Amino acid sequence: SRPDFAAMAAAGFLWTASLGLLVVLAFAPGWCAPCERLLSGVPEFAENFRVIRLEAHEAAQEYSTLLVNLNNKQVYALADKDKYAQADNTSQLFAVPEMDVQAILSLLQSGGVQLQDPATSSSEADNTSSSATNSSDIGMNETDFSIVGVRVPLTSITVDETQLIPYVEALGAMDTIVLATPYLSSPCLQQQAENFLAQSGEEGATNSSEADLASETSSPWLAEGLLQVGEAQGGRGAMADMVRFVGGYGGDGDDYAIQFAPSSELGEGSALAASEWIKFFAPLFQKDCEAQEMFEEVRRRYLCHQEKAQNMAFASSLSDEDSIDDVVVGVTYFSEGYECDGCEYESPPKLVISGAKYFESYIEDAGGIALTKTLPPADSGVTLANYSSGNDYEFVLDGNNTEPIEAFKGVLKGVDVLIDISFFPAGEEVAGESVLNKVLSSYGLINGTDGTDGWNETLGDEYPFVKNQLLWRVDRRMSGLADGGWDWFESRYPRADVLLEDMIYAIHPEYKTEFLNDPSHELTWMRNLFDEGNNDQVFLTSEMCDDESVSVLQLVADECSVIRS
Repeated sequence: SRPDFAAMAAAGFLWTASLGLLVVLAFAPGWCAPCERLLSGVPEFAENFRVIRLEAHEAAQEYSTLLVNLNNKQVYALADKDKYAQADNTSQLFAVPEMDVQAILSLLQSGGVQLQDPATSSSEADNTSSSATNSSDIGMNETDFSIVGVRVPLTSITVDETQLIPYVEALGAMDTIVLATPYLSSPCLQQQAENFLAQSGEEGATNSSEADLASETSSPWLAEGLLQVGEAQGGRGAMADMVRFVGGYGGDGDDYAIQFAPSSELGEGSALAASEWIKFFAPLFQKDCEAQEMFEEVRRRYLCHQEKAQNMAFASSLSDEDSIDDVVVGVTYFSEGYECDGCEYESPPKLVISGAKYFESYIEDAGGIALTKTLPPADSGVTLANYSSGNDYEFVLDGNNTEPIEAFKGVLKGVDVLIDISFFPAGEEVAGESVLNKVLSSYGLINGTDGTDGWNETLGDEYPFVKNQLLWRVDRRMSGLADGGWDWFESRYPRADVLLEDMIYAIHPEYKTEFLNDPSHELTWMRNLFDEGNNDQVFLTSEMCDDESVSVLQLVADECSVIRS
């Protein structure tokens, strides 16, 4: 029988959500019995989704979970394959019967009470009850939303963006990926692509470039330039049934897309919130327990390192003992600009101080001071030399006018640690002094358009980050594919703990030796261009799939137990 949502509402099985993009409701009895703490309640850090689990209800056997996306006004009604199957339609997506549509919309509009994690104590519930809101407050009405049914667990998906790959991989569901972005870094997904080519009867399959892959099979490239890395369950005829995973700004108007928004969480400045998105991916593969366990470990390690770094930074103003100095950290880049005969993407050459909130958050959680917090707001009109755009400070390079670059250099004189995120054309992102000189010359700090004149120690008299020899980039891990990208845009998303320890090491190099006992963490994404002996890039290839040191599952921060008290 179909769920009696009205009866559920009358019985008090109501849900609420504070402002956010996504709401998750789970009804299935015994869904995650092995978990000590079920995925339920308002996420601890994430703002853009909710996971709320209700009591088992006999009328709710067909739908286990509702994913409500307030950004694209879509409701995904998840149904267990074993409980909801029609003889004439076994596709992963299905049309929800109209009577169910109306019942679901009625429930979503009904308002409700604060729901909480079953493990939350009554006293904790009292403290959180003030955050309850009525669902009508988030603008839901039946004319705005459409509903699509999804049978879970999913078995065949496409992944359009690199940031989504590590969540699927961490949940052990990578074999469900049939098509993927060609900019992927994951060694095991590269290996899966090679295995697919070999099983397709093609000899000599390699991962050396996308062009090579395209030449080794009849159709490794399908819609929109995606790379085929596996076979859809049911064979090639089932390709049209695949569910498309897209980022927070993609998939509008695509009936086969499910939208995820960990990058939106980063846009608001929270690495932990982005990692918590593992909880949203999990119900699609029925991996709730695994997701909860993984995030709890990430959360625990992140918070203990954050507390230690911030406490030490605070102590520096009180005592020279067991403390670290205040450190101003800047994030900058050089853009060569883009010419396209007046098209909308045309832009002039410029130097930029990034005001991205996620970088500010990374820096502050690591016990540093974000450079942008020491400057006038970029949108205040009182900016450096009046070169600004949005949250960034832009210094537009205009021929012989030296004012912009001198203003930019003036800001750098107050920077203790600099993180450069400039993009260089293929062939220039290599280890060694060539990149160091390239960055310094782009910033106008040394002579020579290509930095061939080099730098000397006298530069440190004006620029603290040169004196400290702390100029970092986030491109240590790179895809081994010829046209692949930075792993920074992939595997860091679910691993906030590893990211934070990387950032602490970069900002406070003494942290590893003076404040940790026998640490095992090694720099993952960050490399210091001044450290000639330890700044080589790691190019991820399929051969590394069995190397635990590079697997997203093995990227782990040091345990709190190694932090000296």
